[in-house]
Amino acid sequence: MDVYCVYMVRCRDGSLYTGFTTDLEERIRQHNESPRGAKYTRSRRPVELAYAEVQATKVAAMARERAIKRLSKEEKERLVALALQKRVDEVKGP
Repeated sequence: MDVYCVYMVRCRDGSLYTGFTTDLEERIRQHNESPRGAKYTRSRRPVELAYAEVQATKVAAMARERAIKRLSKEEKERLVALALQKRVDEVKGP
């Protein structure tokens, strides 16, 4: 059973691109190296992963991708910052 990952990558120009995939590592590689990368990111390489979350189904991933794409730039940046803070807190521990 596939697990879907909704992600945002930060492009060279600072913009954020949102997508979903079943293979995050391969998709990031495609964004950076392959002609199969999204047209938007091909002209803004390199990209780096800024945010990722797991969804159980393709339908859920598509809905979440759509919801994130509808956020303002400021809201997307807040989502990225909150995810980073959560990772820092997990590393620090209690």
